[in-house]
Amino acid sequence: MNQNVRDQKNKTEEIPIEIPLYKNNSASYIFGASVDTSYSSSSDLSGESDLVLLDRPNPPANRAWCSDENEPVLTVNLANYIKPTAVSYQHFKWNGTVPHGSPRVFNVFACIDFNCEKTEPLVTNCEYKSFGEIQEQIYQIPSNSKTKSIGKVQFRFLKNHGNVKKTCVSLVRVYGESTGIPKMREFKTKKISKTCSEFKHIHHHNPFSYDKVKTVSISGQTLKKGTFSIRETTKSREKWFRTHGQMIGIGMIGFMQIILLINSHRISSNVEETRQTVLNLQIQFDKLPKMDSRTNTEFQKADSIEKENEKMIEKLNEALKEVKPILMDQESKNEETPTKNSLHTFNAASYMYGASVDTSYSSSSDLSGESDLVLLDRPNPPANRAWCSDENEPVLTVNLANYIKPTAVSYQHFKWNRTVPDGSPRLFNVFACLDFSCEKTELLISNCEYKSSSQIQEQICQIPSNTKTKSIGKVQLRFLKNHGNVKKTCVSLVRVYGESTDLPKIKSVPIREFYNTCSYLRTSYHNYPFIYDKLHRKTCEHLFSNSCCSVCPECCDECYIEDYTDFYQFVVMLGAILAFVSFAFLLAFLCVFAMNGCKLKGLRRNGG
Repeated sequence: MNQNVRDQKNKTEEIPIEIPLYKNNSASYIFGASVDTSYSSSSDLSGESDLVLLDRPNPPANRAWCSDENEPVLTVNLANYIKPTAVSYQHFKWNGTVPHGSPRVFNVFACIDFNCEKTEPLVTNCEYKSFGEIQEQIYQIPSNSKTKSIGKVQFRFLKNHGNVKKTCVSLVRVYGESTGIPKMREFKTKKISKTCSEFKHIHHHNPFSYDKVKTVSISGQTLKKGTFSIRETTKSREKWFRTHGQMIGIGMIGFMQIILLINSHRISSNVEETRQTVLNLQIQFDKLPKMDSRTNTEFQKADSIEKENEKMIEKLNEALKEVKPILMDQESKNEETPTKNSLHTFNAASYMYGASVDTSYSSSSDLSGESDLVLLDRPNPPANRAWCSDENEPVLTVNLANYIKPTAVSYQHFKWNRTVPDGSPRLFNVFACLDFSCEKTELLISNCEYKSSSQIQEQICQIPSNTKTKSIGKVQLRFLKNHGNVKKTCVSLVRVYGESTDLPKIKSVPIREFYNTCSYLRTSYHNYPFIYDKLHRKTCEHLFSNSCCSVCPECCDECYIEDYTDFYQFVVMLGAILAFVSFAFLLAFLCVFAMNGCKLKGLRRNGG
C-alpha cells in the first residue's frame, strides 16, 4: 500500500510546471516604451513623440503625433521583449465619422536589427474603420507567425481618412506575451507641493497659475500637469534660437545680399578683362605668319596614323568581348557555389555600423554627449577620449547595430607598456538585456578580467557555447573593479562579437566641401590647428566613412561625435556681419560729420 502511494507521488512530481505567460501592452510609455525618433518620420511633437504611447482612455486631439511626410513611419522601442499577439490604434474621441488626417490603412513590421533595415511583417493592411463608435480597433497577428521575440516595431501608415497631406496619430498599442510584466517607471520625486484635489481646483479656476505649477506624481510617474507633457521645458539652446532666430535670419540675408553685390561687381570686371584679352589674342593671331604646305602635309600624316591606331583598338575590343564570356564561364565553374544563410561574425558594438550607448540606462560619464566614442572601433584609442565615470561599479549599456548570437566580448585600453594605467577596468560582467530597459537580464560572461601581465591591448573573453541566449540587441557591461582601486573608472573601447546572417552597412557621409579632403585636413591639422579645430568638419563619420584615417590617423584619433564646427562658423560669420555693420555705421557717421563740417565752413564764409 505504501509503495503505491510513493509511485503516485513520483508521477505527480514528474509533471513539468508551465511558466505563466502575461499579456500586456508593451508599447506603453509608462512601462518604459519609447519612440525611436532616429528611425521615425519628423512630427509636430518636437521632443514629445512619446505621447503617442501614453496609454490613456481618451487621448486629446491637440497632443497627437502629426507628420507631413508621405506614408510616415513610427518606430517604437517596446518596454520588453515579447511574442506579439495583436496591435491596435485609437484615435481621439469622434462621433459618427473619423476626422480627416487620422490613419486609415497601415502595416506593422517587427524590426530584426536595431536600425530597422531588416524587418518582418506582423500585420498588413490594417484598416481603421469609420463606422461604429469604437475608438480602439484591434488587429490580431496570425498565430502561425514565425516571429518569436521582438523588442522593436515599426508602423508604416499608407493612407489616411480624407486623403489630406498631414497624418495625425493619437495612440498605438502592441500587445504580446512575455514571462514577466514590465515595471512601471519610477522616479525619485521630491515632496509634492500640491495634492490632486488642489490641482483640480486650480485647473478649473486659475488656469494661468496651473500652467506654471511644476510637476505632480500620478501612480508613481512624474508628468507635467494638465495635458500631460513628456518634458516640461526645452533646452536653453532651443530657447535662444527661437528668441534670436529672426534677428539672425535677417542678418544672414543682409550679409548674403552684400556678398552677391560684391560678386556681381567682380564678375562684371572679369567680363571686361576677358573681352580685352580676346581682342589682344585676335590681334596677335592675325600677326602670326601663315603655315606653309609642308607643315599641313605633316599634320595630315599624323592624323591618318591616329585614325589607323583607333581602328586597331576597336578591333581588339570586339575580339575581347567575344572571348570574355568564355573566360567568365570557366572562372564561374572553378568558383565554389555560395552557401545560403551563411553566418557573418563581426563587432556588433561598432559605432560605424550603427551601435550606440544607451545613456538612459548607463552611468554618468565625462563624455557629455559623446559617449559613443567608447564604441568607435579604432586601432589605438586615445587616452583623452575615454568614457570615465566616478560612480561605484559603473554600468555601460550598448544598443547593438544588429540582433546577433553573441560569441565573445573584448576590452581594449589606450596604449600602455608593462603596467595597465590606474582606473582601467580590471573585472567586469556582461549581461544580455531581455527588455528595452535592461531590467530583465541574462548573464553572458562573469568575472571577465583585463590582465596586466601581457602586452596585448585588446583582450577577448569568449562566451560559453552552451549559452541559451539566441538573439540579442542590447548588452550591459557592469564594471566591478579597476586597476589601482581608484575612484574613477575609465573605459576606452569595448567590442561585442556575434553571428548574424546580415552584415550591417557602415555609415556613409559624403564630402560636400572641396577643401575638406583628407590631404587638406592633414595639412590643416599639422600647420593650422586653429583653422582645423574651428572651421573643418571632423566628425568620426566624416573621417572614417571617407577613408581619411589612412591619410591622417591623428585626425581619427581626435575625432568628435558632435562637431561644433557649424557653431564656430556661425559665430565667425556673425562677427563678420557685426564688423561690417559697425564699419558701415562708422563710415556713414564720418560722411555725415564731414558734410556738416563743409556746411559750417560755407556758412562762415558767407557770413564773413
